Order: sequence, then structure tokens, then C-alpha cells
Amino acid sequence: WYTATLTAFLQGYREATEGLGLLPDDNMAIDRLLGFYLLEKAVNELSYELNHRQECVGSALSGVMELLG
Repeated sequence: WYTATLTAFLQGYREATEGLGLLPDDNMAIDRLLGFYLLEKAVNELSYELNHRQECVGSALSGVMELLG
């Protein structure tokens, strides 16, 4: 479900923004940019959990580790 939903969203987003100059023209550059934003969000989530809900740190850390491969 996750992969299918992500693929459909990204395909629609790329089609809707094509030619507007909002994204790089190169698909590999778009993938790197998306990876960076996902990692940034995951690290922000980890920081929040460390400061507010220590019992949830494991889940947030798993997300960061998954993105790092």
C-alpha cells in the first residue's frame, strides 16, 4: 500500500509541476531531493520524540535508520 500510494502521488506531482521550474529536470536529482526532505523530516521527528516522548524514540529512530539504508 505504501509503495503504491507513494508512487501514484509522486507521479501525479511530477506531472502537475512539469515545466513550471519547481523541480529539477533530472529524475535522479528529484529522487535525491525527496530523500533529503524525508530524512530531514525523520530527524526532526526524532528530535521531537527525544525532547517530548522518550517512549517513542525507538520508532522515530527506526524511521531514520530505514532512510539511511
